[in-house]
Parts: sequence; C-alpha cells; structure tokens
Amino acid sequence: MSKYNHLENYEWFGHFYTPDEEIEFPGKLSYSPEDGVVLEFMCPMKFIKPHSYIHGLLSNNEPCTLFGEFDSNKFGFRIGKYSIFQGKIKFDSVMFGDHFSNDDKFTGFIVDFTNFQEFCCPEILRNSIEYSDTPLLEHPTDSLDIRLVNQGLFDHVQNDYSNIFHCKNEKVVNKIKEFFINLENDFPDEKILVRKEIEWFIEILFKSSSSIETIRQQIHSFENLLSLLIYKPVIRNILSIGKMNDNEKIHYFPYLTSIFGLNKNRINLIKHKIIHYHMPINLKNIDFKYVIKNWMNLEDGFLLFSSMILSEDRKIHHHEILSGIILLLTMLESISDEINAERKDKYTAPFNKFDKTKIINKLKRYLSAQTNEEIGILLSDLRAEIVH
Repeated sequence: MSKYNHLENYEWFGHFYTPDEEIEFPGKLSYSPEDGVVLEFMCPMKFIKPHSYIHGLLSNNEPCTLFGEFDSNKFGFRIGKYSIFQGKIKFDSVMFGDHFSNDDKFTGFIVDFTNFQEFCCPEILRNSIEYSDTPLLEHPTDSLDIRLVNQGLFDHVQNDYSNIFHCKNEKVVNKIKEFFINLENDFPDEKILVRKEIEWFIEILFKSSSSIETIRQQIHSFENLLSLLIYKPVIRNILSIGKMNDNEKIHYFPYLTSIFGLNKNRINLIKHKIIHYHMPINLKNIDFKYVIKNWMNLEDGFLLFSSMILSEDRKIHHHEILSGIILLLTMLESISDEINAERKDKYTAPFNKFDKTKIINKLKRYLSAQTNEEIGILLSDLRAEIVH
C-alpha cells in the first residue's frame, strides 16, 4: 500500500523534466493538505511548449509523475546576465514509482478514508478480528468491481518465541516453543508470520482500464457516500493506483492529490476521530453491499446534501444553519414522495419507515413534542418561519 498519507506534510528535492526532455531543471516538490501538490523550481529562460504532466526523479531515487498544467506563460522570471524562469506551481496530483502520461490507462485503485477504520471496526477489537486474504464483500457492476478488503502488516516469527508468548509457568512457554520448532521442521519451506496490524480498504477494479480522471471521480463518489454515512466530512487518506504489469499482475503506485477547499478548520474537523460506538451508522449495522448498490444508482440525488457535509468546518454562521434546516426538510419531503406518503406526513413518514426510533426520540426531546404527528406540525411551522 501507499506510504503517503493525504493528512501529512512531505517535501522532496529532485530533478524534473518535460516528457520530451525538452528542458530539465532542479526543484522542490512538496505536499500538504492545505496547499496540495506544489513544485517550486527555476530553469533557463527558453521557449517551452505547454504540457499537462511532467516527470521527475526525487532525491530518494524515486521516479514520479506530476499531473497538471505546466505552462511557461504563467511562470515568473528574472531578467539579467543569466535570465531564468522561476515558479511555484500547484499540480493536480503526483504519482510515485514510475513515469506515466495522460494517455496511460489504469486497472483500478485501493483507498482508505478518514475515520473509515473506525467505521469498519472499533479499535479495541481489531486484534481479535480474523484477517481475510479474500474480499470481505464484493459488488460487481457493468463497468467495475467494488470490494471491501483487508490489508495487514506482518512480521516474521523469530526463533525466540518467549518474546511473543508469556506465561508465569515456564513449562507452558517451553511447550509452545517445542510446538513451533516441530512445526518449522515439518514445513521447512513455509514462513510463519505474526500479524501486527489489520486495516480495511475499498478496492475498485475496472472492467476496462480507465484514465486517471475517471479514478478521481470514483474516489470523490465514495467520499460523498462515507460523508453521508458517518455524517462528517470524509476525504481520501491513503491511496494507491493500480496498473497491470507485464506479468498480468496489478502493481499499485502511491498517489497524492490536491484537494480543493481544505483549510485548518476543516482539516482539524476531518482529523477528529469518531468512536465506532458513537456512529449511528457503521459497517456492523448496515448491509454495506446493498448500500453501495443503491448509491451507484442514486448518487446524483444526494449531491447537494453530501456537498454540504463535505464543505463543513467548525465555523457555522446563522444563515448556514437556517439554509441547512431547509435543505434537510426538503430531503424529507423528497423521501416522502418516493415512498408515496400522505402530504400531512411529509416530515414524519421517512422516520416512521426507516428510523430505529433514535432520531424520532431526539426530535421529540428537542422540539418538546409528545407524538410523531406533533413533530410534523412543528417542523412545518419551523420551515414556514424560516422562509417567511
């Protein structure tokens, strides 16, 4: 998996050049959640035709490809005995591990999202969860396969098993040692590993190889979905892009992207960890495969709502609260239309059909209502007061 995280800061020095090697120059490549992928550089002043990507070799000997506009008409410059271009350019993304072009097609991607690990399993239980080499769930569509998969960090078992197992009774530890020594003797070609970590990832595999732009759209789609489920801004965390190699196996390349609209308030909110048991919706209490299937068909109808959650930060103005209430009530009306509810029940029918009493009980408390019908009346009055 990728060694780069979208919530961390990175900096590399390197040697960069256009795809046709028309010009080469040194530069400093950096990434931060707020600024995205940025290249600061200087190069000889000469005509350089525009490019939509450039290549680089970083000081850690890692090749990379920067996707985005590279146009000398937008560079800064210094005129003198030695005239140079200099610039600080924000790129859309950077892929590590090889040199690519915009024409390259990719097999898929594997991604972790903020708070997704806690969504899947409470941290306190992870050591007891069984690791799976096969997908935990899989949903095929006409164009792609969507999978929930495990990733694990393993370490070799060393000969001194007393470092792994502990018991006050030394005979027990010796018995364990004896068992593993016999096991190694019986299977000398096998490696025995100890699991250190377990994680959950979304893996997308395309039926036909797709462009990097298509991949970015799919990533954003899942950010929208998880933001709705967790009810908090969610962004990609660790991300790798898959490409088929010459041996017909998928090789994954680390990938960092510039994310629009991240500021310190939003980043702090996104980083804030939510406890699994405090999530009204989590992997344990929904049919995630069914949710994904519906999302693929209904996503466009939720864009306004998911965008509102994704753009949230800690500073909420009065007019945003009012517009948010109107939007939520409009969503309730839309759901009521879908389930053919009566007009008088437009604000309560969705709760009566789908809620497990959690939301409806909170609304009764907040609105000082005694019945579901009274909730509908009070919400209708609230909407009228805000609008007029």
